[in-house]
Amino acid sequence: MKKDLLIEQKENQTALNAIYKKVIKQLLNRLVTERNNDRIYTLLGFCYKKTNKINKAISYFEKAIMVNQMAFSAFYQMGLCGLKINKTCIAVNSFIKAIQSNPTNPYAVLNLGIAHEYCEEPDMALMIYERLIETTPDFLPAYEKKAELFIKLSHYSDAIPLLNQMVKRNPTHVHAYEKLGQCYKKLGKTTYASRCFRKILTTNASVDICGKAIRELKEIKGQQKQKFQLC
Repeated sequence: MKKDLLIEQKENQTALNAIYKKVIKQLLNRLVTERNNDRIYTLLGFCYKKTNKINKAISYFEKAIMVNQMAFSAFYQMGLCGLKINKTCIAVNSFIKAIQSNPTNPYAVLNLGIAHEYCEEPDMALMIYERLIETTPDFLPAYEKKAELFIKLSHYSDAIPLLNQMVKRNPTHVHAYEKLGQCYKKLGKTTYASRCFRKILTTNASVDICGKAIRELKEIKGQQKQKFQLC
């Protein structure tokens, strides 16, 4: 089953690459008469990024910026490329420029935080996520990234209020319940952990996620049974 899925994904990617190559050819032809069109350079960069030619993508985003120094999409996409190839200086600088170009875009701010995580600067990342939550309280990815960073730092108690805010705003947020369950489990609060994993089974979660939740419930039940026997 997994082998068939991998084959299908590979075939789909091959088909998409063919489409992007056709688009690239059309865009290059347009450049003959539209050399000062930053949107064409940005689209070329995006297509090369999609075909995994990251360095070439970055070169076209740079050309877009030379034409338009406020080209938000070019800065933003170049930042994503920087993250992809682990060039954190490119990522941080690009997202800062993207924010300066469009201060209201929460994804640029979010990815700046992620870039600081890549730089192993968790305090800076936490500060950015916190600021994003304050300014855009309905933007759930900010809560999720901050909670994930707390979990990475083993600060499970700090992650729980953020995850609870997520499920309060979106009662069917599967990944929030999954992370909540893990946090409660790490803290030894197995009753709360079980509730979270059971909640997953009432949502439209994928088969894989439901399977993980069932395994977690079985493991917790086994631990509780063993603890009861020891008592």
